[in-house]
Amino acid sequence: MPKNQSQLSTIWSSIWKSLLISILVVLVVSIALGYKFIFVNGGSAEPDIHYKSLIVTTKTDFKNLNEGDFITFKNNKSYVTHKIIAIKRDGYFQKGEVFVATINGEKYKMVYGSNKAYGMDTPDENIDKTGLSDDLRKDCNIITMQRSETPDANKDCVNFQKNFVGQVIATNYPIGLTIDLVKNNPLILIGLVGCFVLLIIYKDQTEISIQY
Repeated sequence: MPKNQSQLSTIWSSIWKSLLISILVVLVVSIALGYKFIFVNGGSAEPDIHYKSLIVTTKTDFKNLNEGDFITFKNNKSYVTHKIIAIKRDGYFQKGEVFVATINGEKYKMVYGSNKAYGMDTPDENIDKTGLSDDLRKDCNIITMQRSETPDANKDCVNFQKNFVGQVIATNYPIGLTIDLVKNNPLILIGLVGCFVLLIIYKDQTEISIQY
């Protein structure tokens, strides 16, 4: 093999090995530091976080969370990612309690357990508290909303200590879409692995034309 071709082959080999090692190190360190990489398998956070996006979450203190942040929390055995609309800083939400929620920059009076939003000038005694669920949890201190652009969307009451997974710090739709494509099409994955293996086997036998 010509000397220049051998040198190029060695450089190419070093590049892809370094790239692979770097990716593995970043993933291992990120996981060790508490970061999670989660695939979004629903559209409940649209339009802010698209269905099939890849999101990155990190652990944080309760005091660092604010209305408008997106968080991931456990709902039974599933992960849910929604937008925070209200946080109870002192004490806990109680059944039927009126609280102030910020939705798209506007403040509303709302009742925990009800999907109704009232104007800020509505007296508390005029807010309808009937029809509330009897099995509402009383130990939650974060309320999130499904589909953040609709004030009457379903809400979840989250206990930070028990259910909080992490705050969303990054989202990427193209990467998530690619992962979903590969995951649902095994032939693509097999083809990619096959090409990678062939590249390793024949990298020293590839003829590279060098112009002087």
